[in-house]
Formats: sequence, structure tokens, C-alpha cells
Amino acid sequence: MKERLFVKENIKRAELEEFLDKEFNRAGYSHCDIQRTPLSTRITVFAQRPGMVIGRGGKIIESTTQILKNKFNIENPQLDVQEISNPNLDPTIVVKQIASSIERGFNYKRVCILTIERIMRSGATGVAIRAGGKLGGDK
Repeated sequence: MKERLFVKENIKRAELEEFLDKEFNRAGYSHCDIQRTPLSTRITVFAQRPGMVIGRGGKIIESTTQILKNKFNIENPQLDVQEISNPNLDPTIVVKQIASSIERGFNYKRVCILTIERIMRSGATGVAIRAGGKLGGDK
């Protein structure tokens, strides 16, 4: 019985993560943390550009809060937005940048090498990038 509850809760969490990723894609969305308190559910959104998550006058964050209430049945959701201090050390953002560059037609080897150099300059201890699939040549 507990296993079903655990699986159900994680499915709900994955759907929420997917929704937030689509909603805040242009803001450089990375991930979210969910904390349940007796009074509310605090959702902390980590993004590269927090201003795009909040919106002009907080309109985007208010509409997102309403969607979370209605679609995901979260009682009293409170959205918190945190800026990612060094986006070059966040794997989700780096992967999106690499994918975007390859989709725009840049050479995948060059993109990966430049990305590795940028990450190492940002202070990482090490980095490994593995790209697969049909990357070069005709489609």
C-alpha cells in the first residue's frame, strides 16, 4: 500500500516538473524543490532568469499558482523563485544550451569542446559530455 502511494506521489512530482519545464523554458528553468508544511506547499523554482518566471508585476507567477491549485490539486501553493548563481555548473541548463546549439546547426564536436572549456573555467572539478544519435551529416 505504501509503495503505491510512493509511486503515485513521484508520478505527480514528475508531471509537475514537466509542466514547470514547459512553462518556464525561456527563463532557463533548471529544477524545483517541493516542501510540504502544515499550512501550505512551498515550491522553489530554480531558474537562470528569475524575472521571466515572476513576470511583470508578478502576473506570470500568480497565474502559475492558480494552475498548480486547479490542475495538480495542491492546496495553498507558494512559489518561490531562486536565481542560479553559476548556470555553467548546472547540468540541466548546460544540456539545454548544447541541444539548442546543435539544433541550430553548429558542429556538435565544436559545441561540446567549447562547452567543456566554459564549464572548466567556471570552476568545475571535471566534466564529461556524452552525445549520441544522428548528429552529423544528412538527415
